[in-house]
Amino acid sequence: MNMSNIITHPYIFEALKSYFLRTSENNLVPTLSEFIRLNTDLVARSPPDSNKSAALQGAWAKRFTYVASVLNISKESILSSTLFFCLLGYRVRLRPELQI
Repeated sequence: MNMSNIITHPYIFEALKSYFLRTSENNLVPTLSEFIRLNTDLVARSPPDSNKSAALQGAWAKRFTYVASVLNISKESILSSTLFFCLLGYRVRLRPELQI
């Protein structure tokens, strides 16, 4: 993964880290879809500046697994389904410059 997004935007790393710690404290299984549900505004306003669901899904799946690996959380315990179609509509409303 290109880690420049995590380094350039440390708030992304901190939001993911906070989510993983909160789920661990509550004995919950962390999922990307739940992270997106709880942090829709952050996800919608973060790079990449694209309305392509594959680009958004890929970027956030990589971020999610990267932070999990930094925190020593196994891949087997985290990945899930996505909410990207809902996110795309929300993203366009928040960032009209991305409309197609």
